[in-house]
Amino acid sequence: MTTTVQHRARLCVEALLALLSATASVLLLWRPDWMEATTGIAPDRGSGSLEALLAAGLLALTCAFVGLTFREARSLRRPSVSPGL
Repeated sequence: MTTTVQHRARLCVEALLALLSATASVLLLWRPDWMEATTGIAPDRGSGSLEALLAAGLLALTCAFVGLTFREARSLRRPSVSPGL
């Protein structure tokens, strides 16, 4: 059986992961040439398609984490039923 403390901890972790992935996605869209600038290599030959793909993947992760966060928050609001009463 999961306690309220465990639910709250999971909610915080999921919300933090959603925030981190959203931030990384925005940074990728804001500075699409970061890979070429930091490593000096251009796996997509400077077109930015790899960075766009990474940003899309991070946006998908953000949506998943937000969904998990809402599900966890909803389970915290539900009243627990005591067995045998």
